[in-house]
Amino acid sequence: MNGASAVRLHGFFRYHLRDMVYGAFDGAVTTFAVVAGVQGAGLPASIILILGTANLIADGISMALGNFSGTQAENEAQALAPETAPDGPGRLGRNPASAAAMTFAAFVVAGIVPLLPFIAALEDAWTVAILATGCAFFAIGALKSIFTAQHWYWAGAQTLAIGAIAAGAAWLAGRLVGHIV
Repeated sequence: MNGASAVRLHGFFRYHLRDMVYGAFDGAVTTFAVVAGVQGAGLPASIILILGTANLIADGISMALGNFSGTQAENEAQALAPETAPDGPGRLGRNPASAAAMTFAAFVVAGIVPLLPFIAALEDAWTVAILATGCAFFAIGALKSIFTAQHWYWAGAQTLAIGAIAAGAAWLAGRLVGHIV
């Protein structure tokens, strides 16, 4: 890859940073939350696969369409009051379709990680899912740091901590409700 291509690629990812981080983080969190909740309730792996896949598809589409709508609304608001545009008057708004596509792609790529050990029918799929999703959380944060002032290890640890809190809450909810029903 030549220097000009690298600059364009870096610019593309910078332009879509919010979409990718938001999509990837939510994909990993919500899918792992489903896995953790079902696991906490003591239900079989087949239920994890059914609910996890349904979440991956439905929530991925919802996130993408929500980002499309939000980006479109932001562009319309900036057109009505150009002085409020983040890059100043006269700057074009973000492409809603492109933002939605990047959100969906990032959601699915990160969101499938917690399901892969169950798809592969690994003997200790739950433990592998925990480790793989933890690595995914850390990687999302570390990759984000390429475009920010945060150190990669701090950004990775921060994202991992947020994901762990959400996952722990989902597991606990599944455990509690699993004992009630």
